Amino acid sequence: MDLRIVVDGDADIPEELEDKVVYVPQYVIYDGISYRATREMILRDMESFLDPDKLSTSMPSAQDFLDALNKLKYPALAIHVSSGISSTYRSIKAAAEVASVLDKLYMFDTKTAASGIGVYVYFAYSMLRKGHNVEEVYDMLVALRDNEKEKTYAVVGDIRFALHGRRVNGLVVAAAKAMRFVVVVSPDDEGYLQVIYKTMGRKKALRYLVEKTINRLKNAKKPIVGISHAWAERDADMIAKTLKQERPDAYMFVTYMNPTLVAHGGKGTLAVSVLDADV
Repeated sequence: MDLRIVVDGDADIPEELEDKVVYVPQYVIYDGISYRATREMILRDMESFLDPDKLSTSMPSAQDFLDALNKLKYPALAIHVSSGISSTYRSIKAAAEVASVLDKLYMFDTKTAASGIGVYVYFAYSMLRKGHNVEEVYDMLVALRDNEKEKTYAVVGDIRFALHGRRVNGLVVAAAKAMRFVVVVSPDDEGYLQVIYKTMGRKKALRYLVEKTINRLKNAKKPIVGISHAWAERDADMIAKTLKQERPDAYMFVTYMNPTLVAHGGKGTLAVSVLDADV
């Protein structure tokens, strides 16, 4: 199948799709040195970079985006991180204008991140495989998003990284840091990350995340579930088992969280996303 989907470095996609979409990694900067934030990096190097005072991230270069766009078969889909979290949308659009493919690139703002992007990517690829054209799939994605069919919840592993990265409401995160809270975050309707729960223990935060996810699953007609984590395999596997018992009919994937989001959440960060693919 031709490559018709491009995703950015904030996406956590099923491993089975890694060679079926074009992935544009962002960059992790540690102690002044820039590293391309690939999957190999999370497995090899990222754990040794976990110092919020030395760690930051940066966007792919204009050439990175152009190189990615040149690999696509058009018309194509760009499925990317929430514009409320990152400026990726504007960067991809600018690259598409330079490459003269903007009129053939359907740009979808997921209003989410991590495994939330992954469930949309899985749905889009599945629909293309079934014979739908790119415009039809884009319209389905927009309908799912606008009808609030997708929801992502994430436990922040280390609140210091969230405060340093400034992707979540700063005052709430600062207060949580001072009180040593564990927080659960979720994108709002505009795609901005908000703290929706805080507690003194990780187990309580994970229990809350599972409860919220199960509530979404109960009413989902065609559930797709994505789980991504930063060195939290045991928690991820436990959650996957629990959710599979609730909805054995759901398509589910578990994967490592991308280095960019690890840099903003720290070790132990875990995200769960549910998409009701009923369109």
